[in-house]
Amino acid sequence: MYKSCILGLFTLLGVVAANPLNNQITIPPKCCPPELYQSDVRLTQGLSISGQGMGQYLSGHWWFDRRNKRNAYEGILIINGKELPNMKFIQDNVAKKQYNINKAARTCQVQEQAFPPFDGCVPEGSKFLGQETLGRDFIVNSWRGEMQSDTYNFTFEETFTPDCIPVTIALQGEANADWGKTGLSSSLRFSSFREGIRDMSVFDIPDYCQK
Repeated sequence: MYKSCILGLFTLLGVVAANPLNNQITIPPKCCPPELYQSDVRLTQGLSISGQGMGQYLSGHWWFDRRNKRNAYEGILIINGKELPNMKFIQDNVAKKQYNINKAARTCQVQEQAFPPFDGCVPEGSKFLGQETLGRDFIVNSWRGEMQSDTYNFTFEETFTPDCIPVTIALQGEANADWGKTGLSSSLRFSSFREGIRDMSVFDIPDYCQK
């Protein structure tokens, strides 16, 4: 059985404030990427499920439909060194369900979402840390905050381009999932960002999944 939490807002006028990355800088408005977008992703995460450790790595493509509050991932999944190719995950953030699909074996596991959904927006309540330069000249805005509910408690740090394209996410915390109490430390990187989705069937749930 495999578990994955792949990850999960309106304008605040900027003021000048001190922050750890810059002495003085105008705080940019919180923002969102386009309603439909896609990106290559690489995710590394460590989990502790009821006291047992697990390492996961994902490398593939991620589609986001903010309009209908859903996303889909397709690519490889490596759990504790064992590779599972041709995996797909679909998250329905309205129904709060995640569908873990093994396309080669035609199997589907449905689980309740125990982790905060990600839609690409700078979360409300985030604190602006400042601007950083990645590499030689790639500028990003950095944000930090917390996400809490009755079932989870997480802290995060995210970077976005000045025009609000997500670049990296680091997430730490714990959740009470249906498979047990779960601690999580996760690092996610986006690349090859593209606006729009030509084929919306990427969000279709296979008929062998329990709806």
